[in-house]
Amino acid sequence: IIVFCGGDMKKIGIDIDNTIFTCKSYLYNLLNKVQKLNKSSHAYKIIDVDKTKKLSNFIRVLHPILNHKKYISFPLAKETINKFYDEGYEIHLISNRPGFSIMAQATLQLLQENDIHFNKLIMGCKNKSSYCNENEIDVLIDDMPVNLKYIDDNITTGILFKGKLKSKHPAKWKRSEYNKVEFSSWKFIDEFLSGKFFQRKSFKGKDLDGKDFECEIKQY
Repeated sequence: IIVFCGGDMKKIGIDIDNTIFTCKSYLYNLLNKVQKLNKSSHAYKIIDVDKTKKLSNFIRVLHPILNHKKYISFPLAKETINKFYDEGYEIHLISNRPGFSIMAQATLQLLQENDIHFNKLIMGCKNKSSYCNENEIDVLIDDMPVNLKYIDDNITTGILFKGKLKSKHPAKWKRSEYNKVEFSSWKFIDEFLSGKFFQRKSFKGKDLDGKDFECEIKQY
């Protein structure tokens, strides 16, 4: 695998559901599976954190999607995100969750109570490829292959995350469809991004068959 990267990567786009957190909601997981990419849509909402009110306890217990206690952070997700935030990288959390008031409040509370650091919260984004291309996002991390399909490889590196909270198998990585890189662990994402940002010459890993292979990193 050859990964082309620029020398001044500063913006990381990250999906929320099933990428940072997993949700114990059968309804949410069903909706997530049947979602369709709207290639013609450029609409999204930037959430004003300072003006978003706190969600009432009464409302957030009505459904798991609104209840932050139903969400569990993937191992090392918070630590990896906050590490790059503290190092000065711009973190864009990009979600297709609808951006109406109650959902924005629930999402913001979920992030704050789990101490996830970020610069921008984007909601209602049905075309993440378009957002990344328009805003020159250097890396997009998402659990849905369709969200990585149309990103411009000259602008954005796509990382497909397929993690589990608990697994009997060691974390592995492989080349994904659409010529992206797939990881099953935030530990590998951290190592991969660190290698890119500090311009290491290569990144070594194992594929899903247990075979060693090396990712060469080149400038474009």
